[in-house]
Amino acid sequence: MSRWRKSGGTFTTSQLRGNKLGLLMADVSGHGIPAALVTTMAKISFSNACNKHDSPRRIFQEVNQNIIDHVKTQDYLTCFFLSIDEDYTVTYANASHQKAILLRAGVETTELLDTNGLFIGAIEEARDTYEEKTSKMKYGDRLLLYTDGIPEAIDAQRHEYSLERLQAVVVKNRNLPLEDFTSAIIEDVQRFIGSAQVEDDITLVVVELARDAAVDIIKNSKKLVVENRYYEAIEHLERGLSLYPENKKAPVQPGKELFPGE
Repeated sequence: MSRWRKSGGTFTTSQLRGNKLGLLMADVSGHGIPAALVTTMAKISFSNACNKHDSPRRIFQEVNQNIIDHVKTQDYLTCFFLSIDEDYTVTYANASHQKAILLRAGVETTELLDTNGLFIGAIEEARDTYEEKTSKMKYGDRLLLYTDGIPEAIDAQRHEYSLERLQAVVVKNRNLPLEDFTSAIIEDVQRFIGSAQVEDDITLVVVELARDAAVDIIKNSKKLVVENRYYEAIEHLERGLSLYPENKKAPVQPGKELFPGE
């Protein structure tokens, strides 16, 4: 995972139920103390909600209500939240934030991930607007989360950088290593802005699904356990441990399936 930040936007990760990983990109409207209050309350609310739910839609609903109940201000949040399970199924929800960009490995086009959903912390009725969708990531895929400071960046002639240019830069640099890929995007934004004043916060996070042979061994062993092929699972793990002796976590998850009471 690679990131670049120039203040403002908030990116956090969290462990969700069902051994899922949660990723949140959020951006608060306004500045000063009111915005800081919303940000602080949002961090607390998201942390609590992520301990109870693995549904991005349900998490948005709870956080929206908590902010409305406890913070009296005109400021609000835009958020993009996604969860990734062990099979790399991505469940996501968007609360009026920038659309996530999914770059598939070996493909020269991008996909935009988006859902309905009003700002968080604006109105109580927003709870009924949140929805979630699913996608699937494969090895080598890259997912980009960012704030509006990138597509809405302005140059000296008041031209806007635009989502279309961002997508084009993503495709153009798709074969670069992750860190270089992220840097190439930010450098392009900076070249575009030039001598103009940066008018909004910029945050970019790129998540890549990298192959991990040890993880593959664990997943395959778990499938064998589910199929009641216990001895094959044990043999599979033993081969894995001989290849990756430093990975002491390899037998843990299948072991929980074999001996759930231990």
